[in-house]
Amino acid sequence: YDITTTSAVFDWDAGFDETTWNLKYYEVGVGDTVFANSITKPYPCTGLTSNTNYAFKVQADCGSDVSAWSVAKTFKTLCETYPLPFAEDFTGLATGTLPACWQVMGLGLTNWSVAASANAGGTSPEMRLYWNPSFTGTTRLATPELATGGASDLMVSFNQKLDYFAAFEGAYIAVEYSVDLGATWEVIYKNFFNATFGPRLEEFYFSVPENTDEFMLAFTFYGYVYNINGWYIDNIVIDVAPTCLKPVDLTATDITETSALLEWTAGGTETTWNIKYGEPG
Repeated sequence: YDITTTSAVFDWDAGFDETTWNLKYYEVGVGDTVFANSITKPYPCTGLTSNTNYAFKVQADCGSDVSAWSVAKTFKTLCETYPLPFAEDFTGLATGTLPACWQVMGLGLTNWSVAASANAGGTSPEMRLYWNPSFTGTTRLATPELATGGASDLMVSFNQKLDYFAAFEGAYIAVEYSVDLGATWEVIYKNFFNATFGPRLEEFYFSVPENTDEFMLAFTFYGYVYNINGWYIDNIVIDVAPTCLKPVDLTATDITETSALLEWTAGGTETTWNIKYGEPG
């Protein structure tokens, strides 16, 4: 119990009336067993590695004799908090897996995984929410805990494609954030889709409450998952928002042989801009 990124407390029930024990613990699948002899309980263990599977066994010390070793008890240390900027493009990850310290919350525990495709507009591999096995409800793919570094104005960008199959009333995809380890979520972006869209690059700005130390981001799907062929995501970047935001919604109208009217929407409260234009390539 009391498991952290680098420590845990071991406890057990005595087999009879012994008061001291021998203990050994090790990284699962690796070995490198560490022994502690003639100890009492509970036993605080430190110096562990984050996001790692461990096991420990206990042996009764009866003075002139010792018992057999107990069955192994396994546990996993917690993940470290990641600093900003945080980026994930899934390069080098095996298909069918999740990146370290990411987790699926709610339904669809096996529907999310890395896929050897490039549908979102990035390069292979990418993340995919697959339609099989089918379920109806909400699933979230959540990032590790991220440290704000004292910032409250943040941004997220990513590539995505939603491959639509059939309608389901109220179905949507979203990006959300949580400051309480996923107990509650706030919406950053929500799309009540009714057709295939993408691939396209998305960029959204959001604010967490002041004095927030850590937060998580989630890619959220609600609906009947059988009614999509897949939701593809790649090139995720989460960072502190810039103080000067770039313009959006660029348009070119009143086009003639030698002129055009260029327009855009301000990214913030700015009133002047620099512009560059030229032939493609």
